[in-house]
Amino acid sequence: MLRPFPSFLATLALTGLAACGAGKGGEPQSTIARDRVAESPAGDALLQVPESPVEVRPTWADQSDLAFEAWAAELASGPTPTWNAASLDALTAGLERSGMDATRAAILLAYDPGQAATERLIATLERRHVAPTRGEDAGDIVAAAALELRPLTRDQRARLQELVVGQPHHPDLEVRIEIAAAALNAPEAQGMAPEPDQGVGAFLVRVLRAETPAQQDDPGDWKRTTNLAWAKSRSAQALNRALGLSLECRPDGSWAYQMEVAQEFADALSKSNGSDSPEGRNAGQ
Repeated sequence: MLRPFPSFLATLALTGLAACGAGKGGEPQSTIARDRVAESPAGDALLQVPESPVEVRPTWADQSDLAFEAWAAELASGPTPTWNAASLDALTAGLERSGMDATRAAILLAYDPGQAATERLIATLERRHVAPTRGEDAGDIVAAAALELRPLTRDQRARLQELVVGQPHHPDLEVRIEIAAAALNAPEAQGMAPEPDQGVGAFLVRVLRAETPAQQDDPGDWKRTTNLAWAKSRSAQALNRALGLSLECRPDGSWAYQMEVAQEFADALSKSNGSDSPEGRNAGQ
């Protein structure tokens, strides 16, 4: 069963999203700290308004799916937009709502390459929100996927890592996987040194081992689900990109096959991080 994404999402290559896998039930919505962006330790330089900012269409949340898709196609083929402050605020408010408004807001923020938009995308993920119904986490998934293609500062990458392996981590498994992909693979902001991995790769290996006998020695720390087709495919895709590999992953394969693929990724992580590092030891279990 595929997640009920609107058809226009498939056309938005900048988000890095393919078709998502099975959805799941939700839990109560958490609250958002509306001033999180202003409090970011990344500093005022991240919030500087670039030249010639533009205003988002006031009908962005109300127009039909087809109209929004056509507009998104125009944005993709035209000059890169930089939203003005009022538009950023409006889109941030949209991110706080579940469903289509949040998804559209994330898409529009993804088109803006500025650091102010990046901060809004990260801040919405730091709500650690769980969507109330199946498919309504699309906004957070798009927000996280957009970050994989954006230069991140050391602080921004560390904040994403905290959402993956910190306490509390993001409670939505699929959003957490998309955040992990961004934490591993987003390019570095100019002049910024890479931040240590802090277990993000090991988390993705743990997803690959889920619902196989290997999970006994490497158990997941998320609410159990058997709908893991997309989760495992996306985890393998992120690991392949991070490690420069091209390992095939078939989530419907036998337990022995899935465990073998997970171990290959674990071994590659151990080599890339050093077998004596915490990451290498945990991934190689």
